[in-house]
Amino acid sequence: MTSDLKPCPFCGGAAEMDTRQAYANYVTGRHQTGIAIYCVACGVQAMICRGDVPDVEPEQVMEIWNARAALPSTTSSGEAMERRGHYAEIIGDVVGGLVLASVVLLMLGFALGGG
Repeated sequence: MTSDLKPCPFCGGAAEMDTRQAYANYVTGRHQTGIAIYCVACGVQAMICRGDVPDVEPEQVMEIWNARAALPSTTSSGEAMERRGHYAEIIGDVVGGLVLASVVLLMLGFALGGG
C-alpha cells in the first residue's frame, strides 16, 4: 500500500503510512491512535484521528494524501473547480464536521485563556 503513495507535495520526498500513529486527544487528554501519512524527508504529515473518525480506513487517508491541486496552466478553471469539489467530498466523507468541531474547541480554549 505504501507503494501507492505519491511523493511529498512540498519536497518530493518519499511518503510512509503509520496506521497506529499515537496522539493525545486535545479534549480528553487520553492517548489514542490515528492513521498518518508523512514525508520521511521534511516531516509534513496528513493524519485522521480515530478518536474523531473511528471508522476511518487507510485507503481514505491515502486518497487525501495523493490528492494534488492541478496547475492552472494545464487545467481549465471549470476542471479545477470540479476537482476541488471532488476533494471536498472526499474530505467531507472522511471527517464530517468533527475536525471543524475540534478546531472550534481549540480556538475557544485559546479565546478563554487556556492556551
